[in-house]
Amino acid sequence: MVALLDLENIRDYIRKDSEYYAVRFVEKIIEVVESLEKFPERGRAVPEADEKSIRELLLHNYRIIYRVEADRVLVFYHNTWYPRFN
Repeated sequence: MVALLDLENIRDYIRKDSEYYAVRFVEKIIEVVESLEKFPERGRAVPEADEKSIRELLLHNYRIIYRVEADRVLVFYHNTWYPRFN
C-alpha cells in the first residue's frame, strides 16, 4: 500500500503545475510496473541492497524499487531520485 500512497503523492505534486501531466506520468509509472509481470528482471539490482532480488527501474527522476520472488513481483515504493554529480 505504500507504493499506492507514493503514486498519489507524485500525482498531487505534479498536479500543482498540470493535471494533464500528473495523470499521464502516473499512467506511465503504472505501465512500467505492469510490464514487470512479463519482464521482472528488466531493472538493475539496487546498488545499496545486499540482495539481487531487490531491483529498481528509473523513470525520469523517480526510482521504482521492487523485489522479484518466485511467483510474484512486489513493488516497495516510488521515490524521487537525484543523481550525484561530483
